[in-house]
Amino acid sequence: MKILASELSSLLYNEGASLAGFGDISALGHDGYTSCVALAVKIPAGVIAGIKDGPTREYFDQYRTLNSRLDSLAKLAAKYLSERGHRALAQTTTAVAESAGYRTSRESLVDVEACRSSARALAWERLHERITLCGKCIEVCPYTRAYLKKENML
Repeated sequence: MKILASELSSLLYNEGASLAGFGDISALGHDGYTSCVALAVKIPAGVIAGIKDGPTREYFDQYRTLNSRLDSLAKLAAKYLSERGHRALAQTTTAVAESAGYRTSRESLVDVEACRSSARALAWERLHERITLCGKCIEVCPYTRAYLKKENML
C-alpha cells in the first residue's frame, strides 16, 4: 500500500498538487469507503494578500482555476486507483462543499446563513457577481498567515 501511495503522490504532485495526503475514514461510515486522498493547491500569496477587504477579480479567477485543477486531480486519483482494482470516488469541489461532515463542522463554527448572505453581498459589491465568495476564511486562517509571512507578504 505504501508503494501505491508513493506512486499516486508523485503523479498528483507532477500534475500540480501542492499537497497530497492519505487518511483513514472508516469511522465516518461514508458509503463503505475506508480511505481518502486529500488534495490541496496553493493560492498565490499575492492573491491572498489582496483579499483583505473582500474578494478581488484576481481571487475570483484563481478560485475558479484552482477548483478546476482540484477537480481534475481528484478525477485523476480516482482513475488511478480504479485502474489498480480499488473502489474510488472523485469528490469534486462541488461534492465536497455539500458533504455532511463538512457542513456539520462548519455550522459549529459559524452562522452559515449570515456568512453566505454577507459573502454574496460583498461579491456583488466588489465583483458584480452573484456568487458566495469572500475569501475571509482563507485570509484569516493561521496557516495562510504563516504562508504569507514566509512569502514576505505580511
